[in-house]
Amino acid sequence: AIYYSKDILDIDLKGIKPFQEINIFIFIGFGFLRSFIKYYSWTSIALTFIAGIVSFEFGLFIIICWSSLFQKNWSDGIFNFQHLLDTNYCSATVIIALGAVLGKLSFPQYFIMIFLGIFFSTLNYVLLRQTFRIIDVGGALTVHLFGASFGAMFSFISLKTVSGREKNIIKNSKKLGGDYNSNIFALFGSLILLTYWPSFNTSLLIYNNGEESIKNKGIINTFFALLGSIIGTFCISPLCNQGKIKIKDILNSSFSGGIVVAGCCHIINDFWPSILLGALCGGITTFLCNLLSDMFHEWGYHDTSEIFFYHGIPGFLGGIITAIFVGISKDLKEKERDEIDPYIGSLLNYTSIENYTINYVNSTNYIMTPKYAGFHFIAIVITIGIALASGIIAGFTIKFCNCKTAERYFTDSEFFYISDTEAFHLDEEQDSMNIN
Repeated sequence: AIYYSKDILDIDLKGIKPFQEINIFIFIGFGFLRSFIKYYSWTSIALTFIAGIVSFEFGLFIIICWSSLFQKNWSDGIFNFQHLLDTNYCSATVIIALGAVLGKLSFPQYFIMIFLGIFFSTLNYVLLRQTFRIIDVGGALTVHLFGASFGAMFSFISLKTVSGREKNIIKNSKKLGGDYNSNIFALFGSLILLTYWPSFNTSLLIYNNGEESIKNKGIINTFFALLGSIIGTFCISPLCNQGKIKIKDILNSSFSGGIVVAGCCHIINDFWPSILLGALCGGITTFLCNLLSDMFHEWGYHDTSEIFFYHGIPGFLGGIITAIFVGISKDLKEKERDEIDPYIGSLLNYTSIENYTINYVNSTNYIMTPKYAGFHFIAIVITIGIALASGIIAGFTIKFCNCKTAERYFTDSEFFYISDTEAFHLDEEQDSMNIN
């Protein structure tokens, strides 16, 4: 049985506010960002809606099971408020992964991907946060790198199982892409993400015992990194597109700075590294996407939202940056590994909110040595390995399962009733997909 801890409803505003802000980040931010496909906007928003809900409800159960399994303690099923926050992060992982196959699957296939995605993302989350005890407060590895790697491999496997004709339909579909109105809604989603990214990166840094400076530092560093990535994107995009800005770069690369500092935003002591890292990440992401996107399509990899570039590369760089800062940070005290518990979460403490809030992030409870930084590099490999393996499993699962496949690509008429009086015209291009 799983039930509330006795104090979960007594949490104050400092705890409930991050939970609300993450929900805005996920449902409104990602929902509208994914509405950029001109004939698939309804489905994109609805899919974000249902995927966030299903992955949260199923993930809450699974993350408690993984935690109990790793700690060999099945005595109770009490969950506290931190479980809700952790599950929200894993839900964001699944929504990121869905971007790779947006418009190419049927609802039953989407649901298979959602369930398998949340199953393995929670495994990776608990493994890294409890067993390896890495510092990744904003999810550079556990959210962005995992979601991008899982989604990219799933998209690659599912595309490999269809015929050459269908691959050409996917790559050359007139429905794939945005128009003036759909991109305005997508820009709204991007602005929501930019606004709430500092909250997403620091929601696990709960104010406690005079430690407000840690969370404040994370918020400020994330904001400066976002400013840097916006500058980098606006500078590099015209260089790659004959002097003009490409809208998809602004929609996606602009927030890459929030990803690259996601793991270490609270241990960067000056604002200039955040701006520099954000600008470099925004520029690199924009350049690589414009350079390699078409090449990847020719190699048989199709990514609707190009999450490999906009989440995978910043997440990978963010994992490396975090490992470096973990090794060199001067403010965080060095202690012997067996003297402290460097795990900055408290999934082990189920029963009371006092256990939840005490020293969740405390500058005296870190172990900052080159050896511990090495665990962060190992965590990068583990994250990529689990994500790719789970992407392969999910890809072949929908290949062999006997469920309905999509009849058309990138069109709301696949799932919604479209009346003759709708304000937009739907191209009647017949795109059939037979993943089975």
